[in-house]
Amino acid sequence: MAEGKQGWTTLLMFICVCITVGTVIPIGYAFAVVNAPSSFIRSWIMESALTRYSSRLGESQVTIMMSAVVSIFLIGGMLGAPFAPIFSARLGRRGILVLSGMLILVSCICQLFCRMANSIEMLLLGRLIGGLAAALIYATQPMYLVELAPAELSGSVGVFTCIGITGGIVLGQVISFNFVLGTEKLWPYALAGSGIFVIIGLAPIFWFPESPRFLMSQGRREKARVALMRLRRDEARVNAEMAEFEVTSEKAGQKITMKEVLCNSKLKMPLIIVSSFHFVQQMSGINASCSLPSSPLPDLVLLRGHFHPIRIHFSGVFVA
Repeated sequence: MAEGKQGWTTLLMFICVCITVGTVIPIGYAFAVVNAPSSFIRSWIMESALTRYSSRLGESQVTIMMSAVVSIFLIGGMLGAPFAPIFSARLGRRGILVLSGMLILVSCICQLFCRMANSIEMLLLGRLIGGLAAALIYATQPMYLVELAPAELSGSVGVFTCIGITGGIVLGQVISFNFVLGTEKLWPYALAGSGIFVIIGLAPIFWFPESPRFLMSQGRREKARVALMRLRRDEARVNAEMAEFEVTSEKAGQKITMKEVLCNSKLKMPLIIVSSFHFVQQMSGINASCSLPSSPLPDLVLLRGHFHPIRIHFSGVFVA
């Protein structure tokens, strides 16, 4: 790919790929990886409760615990989402992604050693921390890539988020197969596998530039220019974008409350479109398809030896 062709540079493409591998793929992976080994996790929950608390759980209680293991990831996302804008403004886009990567690694450590420690709490804590990291990533990763890219590529770099999520879901389901890591002894390694993507993808992150738009909002004009020169390699283009940043940063100084956003007639239609899109997406059954235990599937008269690949195809259809 030629430098500067249609706004793309080698550095920009490298950043997009690395950030996607190190942040978004782990989200999709964690979302789907608990599905296939759910029967082994259920058995371990029963054994752990009996060993640590001398409590024999019934099937309904184990089902509740397994549901908690699955859903606490989403609860972590709900808890972390409100803090994403605050941390993003203070730590910067790149700083948030570094923090998120560290949280994912902590999450992986908890999940990796939960069976060894015989601790259901460690598994739940690991999933909760992973959900917190997912919220920060989902809010920051698209923003970071869009702010690094020129205006004509804002839509193109946004695609990396969708590719990362769906790719992570497929990888999570494949790696958790019983002929890979989804076995009675290896399922903790499957759950902790997202840490590998974080280490690979975020290893060079401190070499990446911070968002020029964020640097301008902090009054660090020269650092913003240096970052733009690394990304664009075109003096005239950098000058034009710097002038645009000056104008937008002045407008950004005006605070807008949530009430003003909801009452603004110009924003009414975009809000309806965005809300409708997310409502339809969440009501499509994607969460149940990718995350919930696969034991109900035999009721659909699918052969046990073949229903996992079918689930992957179904999940891809729902995500698309």
